[in-house]
Amino acid sequence: MNKRFRILLTPVLLGMLLVQVACENKDPDRRATVDYEATLNSAQLVGVDQSSTATGTFTGAYNKETKVLSYTLTLAGVTPSQVYIAQAQPGISNGIADIVLPNPQGSTLTGETVLSQRQENDLIYGNYAVIVRSSQYPNGAIRGNIQARKF
Repeated sequence: MNKRFRILLTPVLLGMLLVQVACENKDPDRRATVDYEATLNSAQLVGVDQSSTATGTFTGAYNKETKVLSYTLTLAGVTPSQVYIAQAQPGISNGIADIVLPNPQGSTLTGETVLSQRQENDLIYGNYAVIVRSSQYPNGAIRGNIQARKF
């Protein structure tokens, strides 16, 4: 009986150990800082003129302990009049500006902002997009949905 029990128990324990190791190595929520990115272009705009040839990249790091999102936005082919992060999922119209990035001058914007719990949830669950407006494209020149960087 004891030998049978060990034979049956060994695969179960081994399976549990493998599941635990897999979860520890692949769960991004266990990291204190999570990296985010977005590629901006006019093709991601929904319901507005998509003729802008401007492009951009957004990179950010979110520290879950301090609730600070540090970011760098690099733009090409557009002079921004307003840059903001809005609640928006891929393929769905832009939401209302939730986080306005101050002083949108030049081709590179850097900064940081403290997020509320709701804003943190929207970031983590991929419900945010960066939207860049310009005088030529007041409803949006380019947009990019923010996603956690794959590791």
